[in-house]
Formats: sequence, C-alpha cells, structure tokens
Amino acid sequence: MSRPAPVVLQAQSLIASGRAREAAALLDRHARLRPRDGHAGALLGLALAIAGDHERAGFLARRAAQEHPQDPTVQSLCGSALGVVGDAGRAIAAYRAALTAEPTRLEALEGLATLLVMQQRHHEVGELARRGLALTPSDAVFTGLLASSLSATGRARESLRLIESALARAPEDRDLLYARAATMNYVPDLDPTAIAEAHRRFGRAETLAAGEPLSPLPPRRASDARGAGAIRVGFMSGDLRSHSCAHFLGPLLRHLDRSTIEPLAFSTNARRDAITDELRGLFASWDDLHALGDRAAAELIRARGTDVLIDLSGLSAGERLGVMALRAAPVQATYLGYPNTTGLESVGWRIVDAVTDPDGFERRCAERLLRLGRCFVCFGPIGPKPPEPAPRPADAPVVFASFNVLSKLSEETVELWARVVNAAPRSSLLLKAAALAHDEARREMQERFAIAGLSAERLTLLGWVDEDPLRTYQRADVALDPFPYNGTTTTCEALWMGLPVVTLAGGTHAGRVGASLLTHLGKTEWVAPDPASYVRIAVGLANDPAARAAWRGRAREAVRATIGNGEAFAREFERAITSVWSDYLKGGVA
Repeated sequence: MSRPAPVVLQAQSLIASGRAREAAALLDRHARLRPRDGHAGALLGLALAIAGDHERAGFLARRAAQEHPQDPTVQSLCGSALGVVGDAGRAIAAYRAALTAEPTRLEALEGLATLLVMQQRHHEVGELARRGLALTPSDAVFTGLLASSLSATGRARESLRLIESALARAPEDRDLLYARAATMNYVPDLDPTAIAEAHRRFGRAETLAAGEPLSPLPPRRASDARGAGAIRVGFMSGDLRSHSCAHFLGPLLRHLDRSTIEPLAFSTNARRDAITDELRGLFASWDDLHALGDRAAAELIRARGTDVLIDLSGLSAGERLGVMALRAAPVQATYLGYPNTTGLESVGWRIVDAVTDPDGFERRCAERLLRLGRCFVCFGPIGPKPPEPAPRPADAPVVFASFNVLSKLSEETVELWARVVNAAPRSSLLLKAAALAHDEARREMQERFAIAGLSAERLTLLGWVDEDPLRTYQRADVALDPFPYNGTTTTCEALWMGLPVVTLAGGTHAGRVGASLLTHLGKTEWVAPDPASYVRIAVGLANDPAARAAWRGRAREAVRATIGNGEAFAREFERAITSVWSDYLKGGVA
C-alpha cells in the first residue's frame, strides 16, 4: 500500500470543505496522468458521487474496488462512494474488504455501521460500534451509533443513559447533544421542560458550529422585487423520495395556488427513485444541496429569492440545520418530519395544530407555534395505486396490528399491547417492520413480549414483504398506536385501509399526533386518556365486528373528506404562510 499522492490529500481537504466538484476536477486531471493510482481513482469516485454524477462515480468505485481488493484505504473510499450512489450491497462488500485487510480501520467500521443502520440491521450496528469504542473510547460517532442501535430496538432508556454518560465527558459535543435530544422523544414520562432544554442546548451548539449568519435582508426586499407576486416558499428535506414525508407533501403541492405560493425544492439527499421524479414535477424549481457545505447551500437558497424556508427534517436523517442556523431565508420554519422543536433561535416558526400542541406548549419551543386551523398534516398515498380495503370474516379471530418502526415500541407500549391481546380471547398481534427481517430482531421482540406475558404463539412478526405494503393491512382488524412516540404515516395508512386505530393521548407533540389525526377525522372515541381506557377501547373494537365492518366500508371516504382533503389543507396552509410573511414585511417575527 503506497502513501497517497499530495493531490489526493488536497482533494480530501476540498471534499471536507464542501467543494466536491473542485476535488473531482483536480483528481480527474491526476487520473489521466496516473490511471493506476487506486487512492485517487476511489476518491474521484467519491467526489463525483457527492457532486451528483452517480453513473460515473459508481463505475470508478467498482473498478477501483476490483483492482485493489486488499487495500483498506481504497476499499473504504469505494464503500463511501458506492453508499452515496445507492449501491448498498457493493458498498457493504467494500467496507467488509477494508476491515478484512485492516480490522481496526475506523472509517470502515463507521461507514459499514452507517449503511447497516439504513438496512435496519441494528444488532450488527451495535457490534460494530462496540468495536469502534474499544479502539477509541468515548468517541462521539461510535457512541452515537451504539445509542442508535439501542434506541432502534426499543431500548431508548438504555440509549439515553449511554449518551448522558458520554456527554458528562464531552458536554459540548454537537453530535451527542443531537443524539440526546432526538432520543428523548422515545422515552416515556420525561419532563417536557428537560426535553425542551436538551433541544435548546443542541440548538446553541449548532448555531456556534455554523458560524456567522448571512447578512440580514432588507425587510421588503422580496416584496419590492416582485410586487404582489407569489411567496417563494422553499422546502428543504432529505426525504423527497419513497419516504413517509412524500405522503403528506404530495397532497399539499398538488393543490397549492401557485399565484399565492411558489414552491421550491431543496433536496439534501443524493438518493433518487420514482417518487423523487413524481415530486419533482410538483415544484417550480429543484436544487440539490447534498454536495454543498452549509454556507454554500444557504447562499444558493438566498440566491433563489426564497422568502420562506421550511425545514422538513428537524433532528432526523438528512437534516441540514446548519443551513437554518445561517438564516438562509428571511422567514424560516420547521414542519412535518420531526415531532419537536429544532432548538434553533434562527427558526421563527414551527407548524403544528391545536391538538398536537395545545395552549402552554409554546414554552417548550425555540420557535413560535404556527397552529393550523385543521390537522397539521394532510395524507394522500403517492406512487402506485393503493389496494382497496378488503372485508374481514366476521367470525375470524381478531388480529391487532402495528407497522411502526421498532424504536417506537417502548417497554410501556409492549406491556400495554400484551394486556390488550390477553384481554381479547383468541386474538393475536401482528407486527411488521423492516428490522424484523433479521433473526436477532425477531428473537429479541419475542423475548420482550414474553416478559410482558404474551406467548410467541399469539405474536406474528414480519419484515418488509414483496407484496404492496398496504395490502398487509387486509390481514388485520384493529391498529394499535405506540407511545410516547405515536405513528403518523402508519396511522394514516391503517385508517386508509379501513382499520380503526387506538391511540393514547400523551403530553408531548410526539404523543399527540394520533389524537390529532383521530380528532380531525371525527373519531375521538378511539383516543384513550389513560392505559386502562386504551385496553377498554381496543377490546371493545375487537368484540364489535359489525362496527369494524361499517368503518371498513366508509373509511376511505371519511379520510378523503377530512385528514386527506388536500384542497382544504392547501388553502389553510396558504393562509398560514401568507400571515407570517405579511407579519415579517411589517417588521414582525422572522
């Protein structure tokens, strides 16, 4: 293994500073002179991948990996490049090859673990993170990966203890502050004030890391430039693809009055699919930010004349909160993708409703609350036409179901669901989650329910199946909502497919989404104020096949008329955005 050429080191510095295209141009020239330089070839693949040239990036990375099978540096770089272009199988193989050649290679351990997170292989992630921590004790990245693996398997309390321990040693670490704030959403009975302060501490760290914000804009810049034209609203997200976000963004975009709001897309993720193409056609413009550093991204957003910038990620994958910290747009808001405050003082508004965030919740947010006059989301399946609800045999044993990610299955949720099933004779529980495709996850879930008193014979565990995901709902009768972090897409999909949903109204936004959806649907009788009521409502539905059948027959019409009414939602959304923009132009909150 040779030492990297100086040009490789220079290119690495350019990539680290968000200048991937410059790095690619530099490496391209070098590659013509030294075509067998594996380090340069692999790094060129990574630079091109970040810059968005996925076809050439994939070709170069695959070739470099094949030509240098025992070079851990080349294999690690190829793993990074192939991961960016979405070739997860070859990326994992490259990282494994790097670790075979050099078992202690930290970037390969980190890269492999990160890819396995996306594949829901959380037990393997935990093993890799522990290997990393054995090499670099207290490392924030590996601590975060281990904490993520614990939280993703329903052990949020254990995850939070790990993060708190690491923060005691590094109290200002941005990534640890991020992980702590995000993890707290999954832990029942935490003090909301403590959760809010954790988010504010993260927000201060993020603001400090972002540096000096862009210069302020004149208060009437946009209005003067375009007269009474549409408000240019940017939506920044890493989920403009086959993701739950699309089911709520699609209905809004389809029904926006373009004379009132001109929607602009700012994508922070290199991944693309058919849903990306469908969404792209609903925006007035589309810019990719994934290859840009925060400051360059903020300047691009500013250059597009963005009046209102809406972050759709919060503290979740694909976030670019550093862009928000730089004040890329005159008015900034957060919405949809995260059930809590960003903690950033630079974000003026958080879009919610009166059920998710009732009076008094203002003190929990760095932002002001912009409460819509209807449910804060509007659901509409995007992509292939969904199947119709199918009737269930009236005399068949009742099947309760949840298709939520395992991170939402807190200890309290597991215990309550076991009570529900045991209280309904002959019933069973069907769980579906991507992680349940793996043996370790299934074994652990069976053990958790066994401890709660539910036998394995009454528990069906499914990973993602080849059939239409919505079609699996045809096998179930009643959907159960987890807590303290409710489902959103899963609740809407269950309702869309004709299942009643039972939810427990909590004390945070994350724990009140179910209550909001059902309240605006007109089904408050399915909202439980306490665990005993939850069991009573669920068992009552199990014992009333006629009521279930009646709902199944009219569910889709009811959803379309309420929480799926895209036209009505778009008008309400337009009123809200127009209000905050007018307030800004008058010198109000930005």
